[in-house]
Amino acid sequence: MASSSQITYGRAAAVVVFLALLVTFSAVLYLAVSRPLDVPASNSPEQNEVAMQRLQAKRLSIMLLLMFGAMLLILVFVIGSYLLIRAGKVVTERRVGGEPTEYVDAWAKYRVTDEQIADATGPDEPPEEHPKEPRT
Repeated sequence: MASSSQITYGRAAAVVVFLALLVTFSAVLYLAVSRPLDVPASNSPEQNEVAMQRLQAKRLSIMLLLMFGAMLLILVFVIGSYLLIRAGKVVTERRVGGEPTEYVDAWAKYRVTDEQIADATGPDEPPEEHPKEPRT
């Protein structure tokens, strides 16, 4: 049984998928930002400024849309992974667990009572005391 501090295959897969989502989102965001602005050529500087502002607003709206979409995908992934892991735990607990068995003392017939010990060893007598002889 895996302890909670060990990384299981399911958690490792979830981390790998999460990192793949993050890398994909970063790549898409980089591609959206790094595209050069296509400014239409016009004669007046005011029209160029207005066209540039419109393109920047369009780029910002695309970036916001990408960010919200990525956050939504990550949120769906995290919630889905959590629910899938919890459902998997419930299914495996039912399958692996079950009703606890009744306790049976298998060693009960091998226990020795105090009377049996006394019969086998004889009466309790204090050990004979020998006078201590000095060591030379």
